[in-house]
Amino acid sequence: MRLRILTVNVQNGEGDSRRMAVLKRGLRELDPDIVALQEVLQGGEHRQLQELLEGTDLCGTHQAKAMQYTPPFAERYGGSAVATRWPHRVVEVIDSRSIGANDVPWCTLGALVHLPSLGELLFIAATSSWRLDAEAAREQQAIALSDLDARQRKDLPTIIAGDFNATTMRWPTSSRTKLCVALRVFDFSFGGRKKQRAVSIDYPRSGGA
Repeated sequence: MRLRILTVNVQNGEGDSRRMAVLKRGLRELDPDIVALQEVLQGGEHRQLQELLEGTDLCGTHQAKAMQYTPPFAERYGGSAVATRWPHRVVEVIDSRSIGANDVPWCTLGALVHLPSLGELLFIAATSSWRLDAEAAREQQAIALSDLDARQRKDLPTIIAGDFNATTMRWPTSSRTKLCVALRVFDFSFGGRKKQRAVSIDYPRSGGA
């Protein structure tokens, strides 16, 4: 079985007004199986997740649906979401504000995705502090990802994808966080030979193995 993984920052309502149309077209052309989305506006007059997924085979969950409350600034900067070709359920939400990101509403979602004939796979749609001087906060957030994986992982390899807001050189590389770097984005092939390749997530990328 082959999996195509995509991560994309929607950037809420900022930027060129044509951005959403470009993202929708790209989503259909890339035809991913699992997607991590960041800065997605959801609430009030905004329904960016539904707009992006319309006409695809993907079903999505926004952090707003998985949380009991709405973080400050979510109406302006949006939140995280996960979309999958097969049924999924969000099993855990990490509010980054509790580990050093006091000024952003973006959360990390841990979702179990049911892969036909293979079972459940843990997919972590992650984000982290964006300020250049926030290495200490990113370190704690990376450890939180590792802990989330330890709590929820299944027999299939865990996939972590998202917007880490740091280049490889600036992402924490302590013994507990190296795993998170290696798992940034995967090209998967289940059954027979398996290939794994970590790629940049600064811009939307995808691939099949």
